[in-house]
Amino acid sequence: WELLSTARISTGRGVMARLLGMHALDGALLSSTASNGPDSTVSNGQVVAVVAGADDGLGRVLAFHVEHREWRLGCMLSYHKSAILSTSGFAYKARRLVVTGGADGHVAVWDPTVALIQMRGVFDDVGPGSVGGRGGERRLERSMLENQTRTVQPAQTWDRHGSGVNAAEVIASGQDGEYWLVTGGDDQRIKVMKMHVTGGEGSEPLQVSGSEELGAVERAHSSTIRGIAVVDNRAVVSVGADQRVNVWSLPSLSLLASCVTEVCDASCLDVAAVRVPKARSVAAVRVPSPPTQPTTQTAPHAPAEAPTPAETPARNAEDNTDERMEVVAMIGGMGVQTLRFRV
Repeated sequence: WELLSTARISTGRGVMARLLGMHALDGALLSSTASNGPDSTVSNGQVVAVVAGADDGLGRVLAFHVEHREWRLGCMLSYHKSAILSTSGFAYKARRLVVTGGADGHVAVWDPTVALIQMRGVFDDVGPGSVGGRGGERRLERSMLENQTRTVQPAQTWDRHGSGVNAAEVIASGQDGEYWLVTGGDDQRIKVMKMHVTGGEGSEPLQVSGSEELGAVERAHSSTIRGIAVVDNRAVVSVGADQRVNVWSLPSLSLLASCVTEVCDASCLDVAAVRVPKARSVAAVRVPSPPTQPTTQTAPHAPAEAPTPAETPARNAEDNTDERMEVVAMIGGMGVQTLRFRV
C-alpha cells in the first residue's frame, strides 16, 4: 500500500463533513483529450472521479489526480434534508448517473454528467512535476470552492422508506432504458421499483420516472438492513444488524437462502463473481421464474434451513465446462467474513 493523499471537507460552519458513502464513477468523461490538448494532465487516465455523501445532507462529486495527489470539487448535489447514508451509480448511454439514499428515507437520482465534462480542465493549473504532499493532510474548504462549483438538482426523487436508506443499488433490467432500483433501510424493508430513463441525447434533458413496485419485503431482517449487493440481475444479497445474510430473487424478492454471519455489527457488504472447478463447486441456489404480479411479503427472521429452491432449466453451457461461476459475498463489520454460493 502507498498513501497518496489525505483530505478533509469543510461544511463551511467550522466543522468537518463526515463522509458516509462513496462510489467511484467512470473517469472517462474527465480524460478526453479533445478539449484539453495532448499535454493536458487529465489525458493520461490518472484521474479518479467519486461521488461522496456526507452528514450535512450534501453530495459532492470529487476528482483526484493520482500522479499529482490533488483533489478538486466538481459539483454539489443538493436535495436531502439530512445525512446521505448511501451512494451508488449506473450508466445510461453516455451519461453517468448517481443514486443517493438519505436518513430522511428519500432516494434521489442525479445526472452530474455535465459537471464531469466541465471538470476536464480542473487540473490544468497543476504543472509537470507538481506533487501534493505525500501523505500530508489537505482541507477542502467549502467556502473557498462554492463560488466556482455548480450545484446539481436531482432528476427524480422518491420517498422509499420510513427512515434511513442504508443501501441503494440500480441494475439494468435488460429492457432499453429500464432499470430496477433496489433499496434497504433502517425500517427492515427491502424494496424493488421499476425505473425508466429517457432523453439525454445531446442537450436534451434527462427524464427519470418510476412508481411500479416489483417486490417488497416488510421484515426482510429482524433489525436494521446495513447493506445490499446485486448479483447481475438475478439475485440480491442483504446483510443486517441481526447478523443474518439473505439471498433474494430479483425482482420478486423471494427468499432463496439464509445464513448467519460471524461478523458482529455487520455494516457493509459486497459480492464478486469467481470461477471454480466443478469438483469444488457448492450447491446452486435456484432462482424461480419471476411472478406476473408484484409481491409484498414478510420474511422469517431466522429460518432453520434454506428454503426449498424452485427448479429452473439447467444451464447447458455451464454444464459442458469444467468450471462453474460462483458468487463470493464479503461481509464487513467487527471483522470480515467471506461466503460463497451459486445461482
